[in-house]
Amino acid sequence: MDLLAQARPHESCAAFDAVLALRPGDPNAVFGKALACATDAVELTGMLLTLPGQIGAFKESRNAALARALHGELLGLRDEMARALDSVAGLEPADIDLEVTAAPVYLNAQPMLIYRGVFDGGDLHLFRGCLSFLVGLMDVLVTQDLRGDVFGLVNQVSGGGLSLDFAGLGALLVHLLDSEGGHFFDLNPDDGAASFADARGRLSAVGAELLAAVDWMRHAPPDQRLQVSEVREGAPGAFSLLLANAATVDADGVVFEAPYTLDLTEATLAALKHTSDSIAGPAGSTPPVDFRTEFVLVLSAVLHPAFKLGIVDAFAGKLPINVGGLNRRALEALLGQLLPLPVALDFGAFFDAGPVGLRFILPETVDGNPPHLVAEWECPGDLDATGVPSAGRGFLCGDAAELVDVAHFDGAMAADGLALRGPYLRFADPTLRGLLQVDLSGAGAVGWDAPGFRVPDAAATATAFALGLGPLFGVLGGAGN
Repeated sequence: MDLLAQARPHESCAAFDAVLALRPGDPNAVFGKALACATDAVELTGMLLTLPGQIGAFKESRNAALARALHGELLGLRDEMARALDSVAGLEPADIDLEVTAAPVYLNAQPMLIYRGVFDGGDLHLFRGCLSFLVGLMDVLVTQDLRGDVFGLVNQVSGGGLSLDFAGLGALLVHLLDSEGGHFFDLNPDDGAASFADARGRLSAVGAELLAAVDWMRHAPPDQRLQVSEVREGAPGAFSLLLANAATVDADGVVFEAPYTLDLTEATLAALKHTSDSIAGPAGSTPPVDFRTEFVLVLSAVLHPAFKLGIVDAFAGKLPINVGGLNRRALEALLGQLLPLPVALDFGAFFDAGPVGLRFILPETVDGNPPHLVAEWECPGDLDATGVPSAGRGFLCGDAAELVDVAHFDGAMAADGLALRGPYLRFADPTLRGLLQVDLSGAGAVGWDAPGFRVPDAAATATAFALGLGPLFGVLGGAGN
């Protein structure tokens, strides 16, 4: 464990082999090795995902070589995490009692988390749940075909060639999806199908493991030693999960630690379980996961540590608002306001539909001049010569604009009885491959008198996203013109 405390997880991973040679199958040694090996893989993944930005000045002719190298490295790191996870699958929680003075996890050159204290059965469940989620995310990455003009995109972004307005985001998507020879987000022809299938099993295990971790910590016998993580009860139906220490580094390089706290509720746990059950499937085996009342809870629980620990800042830069300063409940409220999507998600249908890249969930694009998303607005008098409205940097019709309920896309999508400020986006697959269900009854849309989720057609898909993404577009675009 001394090597792990010295931030040398790769050497620590190898050192545990010597321990296991002397004590084969020892639960604490098996867990310790998995912890060290997984930490090593997670840190390397963080470094790898910044690679395109660091070498973005390379000539675009190296895109294919980068894509092959990036895919191969991601696949190898996924396999390392999966081996660590599989090695602890058969361990009994009651057998885990591993004390560490320090076990830091680095994000690039700075510590992100520092574990101190005793790992017990609750931490085993938490480790399996968190690592299942990470392996599932890696599966999603490996499933994608990453070939495309990535270098050119990085060069444009770093050189200020893309703007955060509607035209800029449209150009970004066109650049990735429709550039010459681009395959970005198609199914990877080599490993995509196997990774897609593996993702289902990994992601469906997350909810059960996290529920088991909380249950263990709530009922564990008293232990006066410092615990790596613990549950602290709050108001009825609410509690907090204290997990390790979040690390921050000041301008002088001094590291400060403070316990990382994630505020949770019984409703969040129920939403996690429902989402996991939906992923496990098959399609229709559970009711679809309501985005507004359930999935936003799951999303806030996932995004809170990403913001709080600086993961988002490391990869996306600083956001306009300090989301990292919010607690989990406040982040949940913010997401609910920014993404009031009237949709439900049947993850079982998504996986039952078969292996697929993520390109199908993105709006259609046109490689024109300028390249743009296929979108239409319902404020014809407010549009400029390029067909973009005046407010929110081209995302929204102006507050004073006259809204008109009209048919869209040359009449292919009939008027729906609503006049909206946000863009109607066109999708190649209006049902989003079985994943999406829609309920527009609360919006008063034509033909939606009775509440309930339905598999949408093109019109219902466009209307749902216009309703649900309008507030987010307003924030991205800014309040001014």
